[in-house]
Amino acid sequence: MFLTKVDRGIAKVESLVLTLLVTTMILLSAYQVLARNWGVFHQLPESLLLKMHLGIGSSWLLPKLKAFSEFCGAKLPPLVWGDAVVRSLVLWVGFVGASIAAHEGGHLAIDFINHLTPTWFKRYSSLVTSLASAVVCYFLMLAAYKFFQDEKLSESFLIPNLVPNYWAVVIIPFGFLMMMLRFGIKAVESIHSLIWSKE
Repeated sequence: MFLTKVDRGIAKVESLVLTLLVTTMILLSAYQVLARNWGVFHQLPESLLLKMHLGIGSSWLLPKLKAFSEFCGAKLPPLVWGDAVVRSLVLWVGFVGASIAAHEGGHLAIDFINHLTPTWFKRYSSLVTSLASAVVCYFLMLAAYKFFQDEKLSESFLIPNLVPNYWAVVIIPFGFLMMMLRFGIKAVESIHSLIWSKE
């Protein structure tokens, strides 16, 4: 089916976006942790530094580590907006991942019932659950869009004077829209399967 091919194409793009989001989130989180602790090394007690010096067994490495720590502590401070961006990325990863799960059928489902029912019942149940899921996602999308509009009116910023806060929450209505489309495609596939099985 044409819709199935389109769905697969969207899933490939989503997988790429998800990879970029997770990579960015990990790198930014790591930087924030390191930036908060750059200066810890050169502030350690002399006794501990001496033990580290003996453990390293090198007379030149320890001073260089100390100098590097002092430089990073002064030149590479933690980003003020870093934690907020990481939290927003978690939200984006969650919704993009949920959309991919809906494509792959990996969303939450009462799967054991399907093992106890005949094939014809599975086709009808798949149609009903897909339609019901699409309707639920539609109403959630409307509520999320209202929330997005409220955030847009608030004129708050995720990154001061650069990225408005509503860009962080735009994924909520868009995520529900993608899941609604996914369940809609599954419903169409179920109808196609029912018609084809009668032929």
